[in-house]
Amino acid sequence: MLMEISIDNEKCKVPMGCRQCVRVCPQCVFQLHLKRFERFLEMPLEDWELRVYFPDMCSGCMECVKICPLHAIKVRPAKVQKGEVASAT
Repeated sequence: MLMEISIDNEKCKVPMGCRQCVRVCPQCVFQLHLKRFERFLEMPLEDWELRVYFPDMCSGCMECVKICPLHAIKVRPAKVQKGEVASAT
């Protein structure tokens, strides 16, 4: 079943300092991404952002939702549009 994953970046301001969801996800759905980049500078923790890179890999285990200390992650079954075929996983 295809899952819809949303991240509230207003709550998850310093994901590089936490990384709990990245560590616990058995499917490696999440990745940390730099919001900006400057050559030859170490970027502060606040410049990192959590993103969903492989949503189709999500098994719906909800481990990320359970472990997030800020309750910034929501996972639910994706809605199938009319005419679309739901993938069987």
